[in-house]
Amino acid sequence: MGGLAGCSLYSRSFQVPASMRGRMVRLVFQGSNYFTDVWVNGQYIGYHEGGFTPFVFDVTPHLRYGGENTIVVRVDNVPWSTTKAVVPYAKCDWWNYGGLYREVYLEAVDTLNIARVDVLPLSAGGAEACIEVRVAVHNYGSRKRSFSLWVQVFETKVKVENMLSPEPAAIADLDRPLLPEEACRELEVGPGGVVVSVFDIVAGMRAWSPSRPTLYVARARLVEEGALVDEFYTQFGVRVVEVKECRLTLNGEEVFLKGVARHEDYPEKGRALSIADIYRDLLIIKEMNANWVRTAHYTNHPYTYILTDRLGLLVWEEIPVYWFDGEAFKIQAERRIAEQMLLEMIYRDYNRPSIIVWGLANECSSRSERIRYLRRQAELARIVDPTRLVAQAARWDLDDDTWLEAGLDLIGVNAYFGVFYGDLEDLDSQLDLLHERFPEAPILVTEFGLWFEGVGEDAQAEYFK
Repeated sequence: MGGLAGCSLYSRSFQVPASMRGRMVRLVFQGSNYFTDVWVNGQYIGYHEGGFTPFVFDVTPHLRYGGENTIVVRVDNVPWSTTKAVVPYAKCDWWNYGGLYREVYLEAVDTLNIARVDVLPLSAGGAEACIEVRVAVHNYGSRKRSFSLWVQVFETKVKVENMLSPEPAAIADLDRPLLPEEACRELEVGPGGVVVSVFDIVAGMRAWSPSRPTLYVARARLVEEGALVDEFYTQFGVRVVEVKECRLTLNGEEVFLKGVARHEDYPEKGRALSIADIYRDLLIIKEMNANWVRTAHYTNHPYTYILTDRLGLLVWEEIPVYWFDGEAFKIQAERRIAEQMLLEMIYRDYNRPSIIVWGLANECSSRSERIRYLRRQAELARIVDPTRLVAQAARWDLDDDTWLEAGLDLIGVNAYFGVFYGDLEDLDSQLDLLHERFPEAPILVTEFGLWFEGVGEDAQAEYFK
């Protein structure tokens, strides 16, 4: 609901087959803005705060198997500028769509199931490319379970016919496994427990890059007493992103980023986009000869990053810590909602090779509080994911050293010369001055553009020359 401030109430009745009794049933939300409360058959299940990352409720004990069920969802979209406790809180320059705007669905699995498969590239591609595959298995049942865990890696065939399928299995070439034999572990897990098994895999894998976005699919299978209990597919790529001597490098080679910032918005649809809508935008960006997208200023639909993997577009993905001041940072130090959002974003998109930067903030003030926030978030991101860079997008200020004091990997600056300050021709010389001030870091211009008010097509054409 475009710009809706206040509460939306949703109700849905449905049948649950009796055959689902004994399985674990999860209620999955891909996106709901902002406070979400959930009831199932009159019982309060829980709540989630945040508008752009997924969340899940275990509704197993609350369903009527073989009968009718009702889910009620209340979504409260707090008006911007009401309180600094929410993220974002300021009046941002995008539509504040409230309510349910991404998929909501039930997911039924065995009580012994694969929760996630994380693929960590330890080297760039080559004859002996190294990856670490971590498989987390949960036992939600009341008895100990013994099982075999099998892992295999496949090459992929990304074609027009399967490009828009979000399922990794749809692009996997199951006739071309990389491992001569599936890796296998014999494991057991107690009731209510979790086991994480790590597989170190060395195989011939080509590096992922914008010019050659080579992907692979990892498959984990959980087998108990000869029967397949669960299987999990995930697409991934092998690539290494680093900063070397003030240069941004991908797979050991310097890369120059040319790109745009993209909002998740469409006429008549708002933020409730289909995968075809997202693909249309990304294809236009790719055809512009761009190699980089900033998915500003929030975590976009998961389909976005599945497609940037397949199309070969590098990505800066971020959380909506936008125009924060010192008071807002102090509140977040207590509430930790921005921290929650960061973790939800990283865990959701862990296996996306196209994402090379986690964005922590945009155009925020308060030097001391911002440094504390950025340092804490950067440390957290690196603990969970050591393979990507962390950065902020700052207002233009030659003396802003918050990125350095917080230990970020590069300088991200929004540049509006000729729009809000200075002349367009000043940009080159100002970038030179910024490099002289901080010669040790790459510089990314994370925003540029033309404010639409009072100008038209001719002014835009002249500006973008």
